[in-house]
Amino acid sequence: MNILITAFEPFGDDDINSSYELLKTLPEQIDNKILIRTVLPVVFDECSILIQSLINDVSPDAIMCLGQAGGDQSLRIEVVAINLNDARIPDNKGNQPIDEPIIQDGDVAYFSTLPTRKMFEALKKKEIPTRLSYSAGTYVCNNLMFHSLNMTKGTHIKTGFIHIPLSEQQVNDSSKPHLDTLTSKKGLIELIRVL
Repeated sequence: MNILITAFEPFGDDDINSSYELLKTLPEQIDNKILIRTVLPVVFDECSILIQSLINDVSPDAIMCLGQAGGDQSLRIEVVAINLNDARIPDNKGNQPIDEPIIQDGDVAYFSTLPTRKMFEALKKKEIPTRLSYSAGTYVCNNLMFHSLNMTKGTHIKTGFIHIPLSEQQVNDSSKPHLDTLTSKKGLIELIRVL
């Protein structure tokens, strides 16, 4: 089984992105699953062009996109992506769409085709902080999730998005919401195993 796993480069005021740091720690294979790892730009629509190219090149059985979620301390398994770009800050190329559809006249929303409930239950059983999320936001993470689900609609490719909390390297105050990299890695490996 080939799993395409993506993460994002740093953006905004951050020097690192917890999703990218986590991606770098993953092995090339977990059990019988080959991991195809790549980092994407935090740029509206550009990230989806790269995903389409990767889908064509590697023919994955599943796509698991990762992104950073400040203000959280759980692995957030995203359930739905909506057809809306609405950026509170510019992306890494200065784009800042406000209240714009991702795909004009496209579907309103897509549900993840990953086994989200099964993934959630697996992490709960391992006592790894997790939650099901019903909003991937309206920034580049949601844009990528929506495009990826649109591209894989009607195919066998299971597709979805996981938000990763800030890591311990990104917080000066340990009371600020975050999740240590080791726990995030254990959780992500378990999510991959569930696939």
